[in-house]
Amino acid sequence: KPYILHPLRVMFKCSTEEEQIVAVLHDVLEDQIKFSEWTSTLDKWGFSNTINEAILAISKRPGETNKEYWIRIRANDLATRVKLKDMEDNCSEERLAVLKEGEQKYLRNKYAQLKEFLQNGNN
Repeated sequence: KPYILHPLRVMFKCSTEEEQIVAVLHDVLEDQIKFSEWTSTLDKWGFSNTINEAILAISKRPGETNKEYWIRIRANDLATRVKLKDMEDNCSEERLAVLKEGEQKYLRNKYAQLKEFLQNGNN
């Protein structure tokens, strides 16, 4: 399926306009734009600081550990809400079904740990 459907599915799971904007753009920085250009790109898009900070929080930086990434997401309420919706989509049976069993198990475990961390602060 076309990749664009993933951010759109995440967006439709969100309830506020801010969540929906972050959902649609949540993978754009890390997948399409050089790290050194993230801030200037966000400035050009013209969204509020709240949205920009959430997009930066939900975008994994090059060389960053999962723990560092997770801590930054949890520190931003908007990013946390969108990431939980993103994980919901990433762990859907439809998406996992096309992966090998080992990859499915890895992702289920990874996202279960992240969900626990974001919701309860446990790792």
